[in-house]
This record gives sequence, structure tokens and C-alpha cells, in this order.
Amino acid sequence: SSYDNDYVWVRWRAQANPRLTGETVVSGGWLTWSRTGAGAMDGYPFSLRDERGLDVWTGRTEWSYTLSDEVILRTGAEATAGSARYDYTLSRAQTVVAAGKQVAQSTTVNTHLSPEGNTLGAFIAARALATPAFVVEPGLRFDARGTTDDHEVNPRLNIAWTIGGGTLRAAWGLYSQRQGLHELHVADGETQLRRAERAEHRIIGYERPLNRIIALRVEAYERNSWRLRPR
Repeated sequence: SSYDNDYVWVRWRAQANPRLTGETVVSGGWLTWSRTGAGAMDGYPFSLRDERGLDVWTGRTEWSYTLSDEVILRTGAEATAGSARYDYTLSRAQTVVAAGKQVAQSTTVNTHLSPEGNTLGAFIAARALATPAFVVEPGLRFDARGTTDDHEVNPRLNIAWTIGGGTLRAAWGLYSQRQGLHELHVADGETQLRRAERAEHRIIGYERPLNRIIALRVEAYERNSWRLRPR
């Protein structure tokens, strides 16, 4: 087996004025996987050839604007264009029960795929100092993928409240997790990309310094997921 990867990227950082700063990154990646094998499994011969590849280009930009001493705005966008290649062949025999008898059954999986797809994401967020002890960070993210016709809007909220010598933190948000072009389970017969997984996160925690080198942190986390892909 073998695995190869090559990457290239260009980064541009800008400060249009003392209040507005940003960063733009353009990157490309090329990955290949290769597995071959032959032998015996459970006393029956098998042969495997698994060749895969992924080419992807990504452009990302993020900007931050200091509206005042109390409010900072952030926004950004990301776009990707990629393609994958699958060349998977597996031949094997195994024992099955048919008509009450154990018999040998031959199985062949022969899959050749070339999925392609583009994705787009954008977000906007604000960090506001409502009082000297209370910070609120609302945000909104949009994600789209043409291959699976996904269009997801994900609101998010973070707060921090300094109280009693410590900080109480809480966070809530919706998130999307797309299936990568290279993540098809072709060995199990999967040939179509599935829609993005969805999840709701809830976090609450408290942290307090005990001395100059030790701090106490307690946190509770809950995640509710749906539209999960088979594993």
C-alpha cells in the first residue's frame, strides 16, 4: 500500500486601515491512495485492487472590522472545487448457508467512479462587549453543496460572563458536516454522496484561576445529531 500527497498554498494578509484587517488563502491539494493484495481469507482465495485519488482547490477569505472599542465584526467566505477517483476491485469467496447447507459463494465488487463537486460557505459574526463583565458573540453561517443539493443555515451564539473571580461560558450552535468526495464506502456498495450530517451543540462551563499556574475548569457538553451517514 502507498499514500502520497502534495499541497500548495498562497496567503495574502492585508490591513486596509487600522480598523479593517483580512486574510485570503488559495490552496490546492492532490492525494492518492493505493492498496493491492492477494491471499487467502477463511480458507478461500481473494484479490484486491484499490486505487483512489482526490484533487481539490480551495479559496478562503476572512475579514475583521473594529466598529468600536466594544464591537468587532467578522465575515468570510470559502469556496472549493474538487474531483475524486475510485478504482476498486475485490474478488473473493466465502461460506454462506443456502437451503440449510454451507456452500461456497463467489463475490466480485468492481467499482469505478469519478465524482466531482463544488462547495460554498460564508459566515458573519459579531463580538460585543455589552458590559465590562459580559461578552456576547452571535453568528450565522451558510453552507451549500451542489452535488447533494445541500443548503444549510447555521446560527450560533457564544457568551462569557465574568463573575466571582471566574468566567461562566455558554455556547449553542448548529453545524453541518459534509461527506468528502473521497469518503465513499465503495467496498460496501456506496456510490452516491449523502447529504450533510447535522448537529446541534450545547456547551456550558466555568473556569477560575486558582493561582498563577493552576486553573479550575468545569464543562458540560451535549450534541444532538441527525441525518447521520451509515458507518
